[in-house]
Amino acid sequence: YTYYTFQLFACSADELEFCSAYSIYSDRTAPSPVVGTLTLTVIKQPEGSSHIVLTFTEPVLVNGAVVAYNIELKSIAQTVSVERRECITRLQHEQAGGRYVFGNLTAGEYMVRARVISLAGPAPFSDWYFAEVVWREPLKEDNSVRNGLITFGVLLGLSVVLIGLYAAYHRFKTHHDDKAPLVEDDGNALVDEDGFVDCALR
Repeated sequence: YTYYTFQLFACSADELEFCSAYSIYSDRTAPSPVVGTLTLTVIKQPEGSSHIVLTFTEPVLVNGAVVAYNIELKSIAQTVSVERRECITRLQHEQAGGRYVFGNLTAGEYMVRARVISLAGPAPFSDWYFAEVVWREPLKEDNSVRNGLITFGVLLGLSVVLIGLYAAYHRFKTHHDDKAPLVEDDGNALVDEDGFVDCALR
């Protein structure tokens, strides 16, 4: 698939140095039915990543110069369908080192494919390639030691408070007891003939 330009002159066989003015004719050959499709490589990402990373190189058999790439992604076996279609230029692909990244994906299984866009138009898509975003269970924090220390601190604090209250109550009872008996004898003393208790006051 090439564009050609022809310059046509009319010249005399005897006078080759003297020719007519030229006319221009341009035409392009038909696109080749044999073109190279892209071969993708899916780079496995660690668990917990939300990205799918692809790499591919520019094919050798193309119809004219490569100008861009189409890249498609679709989810499979997921509740919510996800489809993305991206277009990047040849320069962007080259600057990225032949890599392309689909980001912000939820955990699940996906299929990806790509194709070349040349001066002759889009080439056929590559095969679908499987890619997966793996969910990683969050690490469970072991709080047993911390909870034990908190419980011990609470119990220790309560013990100190109770001991303090008991000590204060005991001190109060010892130094503020105003209930000493006013008589030497209580109701066991003899009652006199007038009906009063016979006892001596302090």
